[in-house]
Amino acid sequence: MYFLRDAKKWYQGGIFDNNYDGFKQQLIKAFTSASQQLKISNKLVNRRPGLHGSVQSYYYDVLSLCTRLNPDMSENEKVLDLLRGLKPTIVQNVMMFTQKSVLIC
Repeated sequence: MYFLRDAKKWYQGGIFDNNYDGFKQQLIKAFTSASQQLKISNKLVNRRPGLHGSVQSYYYDVLSLCTRLNPDMSENEKVLDLLRGLKPTIVQNVMMFTQKSVLIC
């Protein structure tokens, strides 16, 4: 790996995961500024499915923002962020479907 200045100091002084994904998350966390975190958080809070956008696009956008905001975010938090941007009628349908699924199990 080849790093310069602050990144080099960070790398030389750190203990890192042995896998790439873990290392990548540590790198992102170390060099993401508070203002960048705020921008990501605002995008996540304000993200809504577009009139002509696909649900799939909305789904992957929200999951990407969740990962960028907090790589360790729980599945429950991700689901809440996904539901927050949906119309109330869609959320009701999702909740009814979820309750039926739980009752069947």
